[in-house]
Amino acid sequence: MAGRQTLGVVFVHGIASSAKTWDAVRVALAQTEDLTDVEPQPRFEYATGLFGRGWLNPSRALRVLPSIDTVADSLAAYLDTEIADLQRLVLVGHSMGGLIIQRYLARMLHRGRGHDLARIRRIVLLACPNTGSDLLLSLRKQISLRNRQEQQLRPFDEQVSDTHAIVLRHIVNAPGVTANSCPIPFSVYAGETDRVVLAASARSVFPDALSLPGDHFTILREERTFSTLKQLLREAARAEPPRHAASTSSPGPQTDGTSSAAEDPSPKAGSVVGGSGTGSVTAGGDIIGSAIGEGSTAATPADLLRRRNKGGPVRTVRGGGERSVTAGGDIIGSAIGDDSETR
Repeated sequence: MAGRQTLGVVFVHGIASSAKTWDAVRVALAQTEDLTDVEPQPRFEYATGLFGRGWLNPSRALRVLPSIDTVADSLAAYLDTEIADLQRLVLVGHSMGGLIIQRYLARMLHRGRGHDLARIRRIVLLACPNTGSDLLLSLRKQISLRNRQEQQLRPFDEQVSDTHAIVLRHIVNAPGVTANSCPIPFSVYAGETDRVVLAASARSVFPDALSLPGDHFTILREERTFSTLKQLLREAARAEPPRHAASTSSPGPQTDGTSSAAEDPSPKAGSVVGGSGTGSVTAGGDIIGSAIGEGSTAATPADLLRRRNKGGPVRTVRGGGERSVTAGGDIIGSAIGDDSETR
């Protein structure tokens, strides 16, 4: 059994793939003498494929491919049981595997298990479709037949973009460990010649995202990928545990929209709270973004990603007091405080 001081590495594969996709990486790590305290963990796998239910195989008509949420919960069970004794972990995801890892983090925070994430020293994403992939999109829609995995790989999926916002605020930019936050460094890489997941999607809004040689598949067999991953593991092995944050009454990310009005009132869905200082953006009870600084701004994650990639129009409401922001007749936000701004 792995000891407590071992740095465990968990690999999460992508759609229509398997744990075998990591074989070359596992061999490279095993041949590195100064990584003796680094141990790749037992294979984590899940049911996946590009085709929908029963496509060309009637015997599978009663089976369904799990959603990213379901696979994220399977990953949680794997980490809680099979490697529960390890106190230091690195999670590495390729393609959709990166989305599964991010969804796992968001769901753990929703359950108030931020402290349990403190053993994760780093997240590595390789060619992850953070804003989706449009490769052969029309054909994929025809052959996927209710494939929930493929659907969330389409450009600007709402749940995926909301998950990114939670991860950015409560993981990447978290000040310390609480029940609803945990700072974990992310290392994000695009494939230089990847046509399946373009560089803009792989990098998305993650700070300091870089590129590595290879296309969507050969990136896992490139020497520079091996050397990069080895260096990240060395750094993770030396890293100190994240510090615990001071006690705070700020609500964490919630996905069920519930709160105690007497003890911890939450902002209304779709609101932006705060003009000066720091505010938070909510949707359906989830904290999905933040507004920081005087005359602060905020937007939904989907809007942020669309404006980043398409330069879409922005509608703004300014002024003291409270104002509403509408789109298509629906109230989608409010601005409270002097010089506050909602987009």
